[in-house]
Amino acid sequence: MLLRLRFAFPRTVSQVSDRVRGARFNQRPSAFRAAVPMETVRLRKIQQPSHVERLLEAFASRGDLLPKDCYQIRASGALSPQLQRIVERAIQKGHVWACWANSYHTWLFTCEMSLPLSRERGSPVLQVDVYDEAGELKDAGAWVNQQGKWSRCVA
Repeated sequence: MLLRLRFAFPRTVSQVSDRVRGARFNQRPSAFRAAVPMETVRLRKIQQPSHVERLLEAFASRGDLLPKDCYQIRASGALSPQLQRIVERAIQKGHVWACWANSYHTWLFTCEMSLPLSRERGSPVLQVDVYDEAGELKDAGAWVNQQGKWSRCVA
């Protein structure tokens, strides 16, 4: 004769954490999940600086914004003093940066991911500022990648 256990044992880590969440908040696990829309959770994960940095690099390198002979500058110490100040301000604001140069020009990109625009469009939207070698702002705007192509967001 088989004995039936009174309580079902969780089989996965997520089942354990669901039970802990449900007990902690005095609600069923499914109610906890419904409280936070899945899209927001996904976008917040994408909003991590390392992921936004990869999106920015993809935007600049694949967006037909740079000549083919450019190389990426990864150390802020290799930048001009004007660009170093811009990078420091961007980092203080929680933005990420990427820089490319060739023999004649330098392009500095700073950006953050816009959570409201990303939620609205259903895809990550980057708020990008582009500076030249003198530290002048040359372009600013919101960009979205849909079907592998970057396009400017229109209001």
